[in-house]
Amino acid sequence: MIFKSIAKSIFEKIFIILDNGNGFCLHVESDSNNPNDYTNVNVEGCNSNSVSQQWAFSTKGQLIHTASGDIFVYS
Repeated sequence: MIFKSIAKSIFEKIFIILDNGNGFCLHVESDSNNPNDYTNVNVEGCNSNSVSQQWAFSTKGQLIHTASGDIFVYS
């Protein structure tokens, strides 16, 4: 995965997360077919203007989805 800085906001840096293997970006999906709670994470074609694909890191190094403020914990 590559982290590409794209903007600044309340977060120091906002990133899109790109998979070089397939060219897709980490994406949060919510629509009528998916819960509106930001839990459906997938990959889609990259769009740096999409808030569904904007991520940041907390001061503790946790991955945060910027639109929802949700922290994603991976183990």
